Amino acid sequence: MTATLPKLVLLEPTTLDSRRVMLTLKTTGFPPRSNIPACMVNFAPPASSAPVNFELNAPLSATSNSPAKAPRSNGKAQDDAPAEEAPESPYPNVELSLLDADNNEVAQAMIIEHQEAEVSFTLHIRQPQVGQPYTARASMFYDQELLQSLSTPFLLEVPHRGRVANDE
Repeated sequence: MTATLPKLVLLEPTTLDSRRVMLTLKTTGFPPRSNIPACMVNFAPPASSAPVNFELNAPLSATSNSPAKAPRSNGKAQDDAPAEEAPESPYPNVELSLLDADNNEVAQAMIIEHQEAEVSFTLHIRQPQVGQPYTARASMFYDQELLQSLSTPFLLEVPHRGRVANDE
């Protein structure tokens, strides 16, 4: 983690209907990131390569000309090198939750290695209590240590048709 710690700036709940609450989370202070999108995945093989057989979970003997190595008692093949540990991420995890009037968690979501300055998403409440107070909570963790927690109380109200409840 860098010397400047990321910070939760705003947690805004917006009631969409009796079961759905949209949370908008604003944060600041993240370390700079490269221009490569965090979730970029390229499944296409290079154009110059020969066709490749992409069989998932195929045994080693089915995909190569050499016989499969006998597994050790720990399940790894005999010539497996030890796995390299992934480098430590500079980005924190964020846990978002909705709490009812008795402080029971009624909905929860987790963002792993959070990097965005602003995100919005919807949490669903299984057994909503319309008209009751709720609390939206965001907790930021790094390496299992709580960095910051932010809570915002709100009433779960059914919005009038054509607008959301928290619009003024």
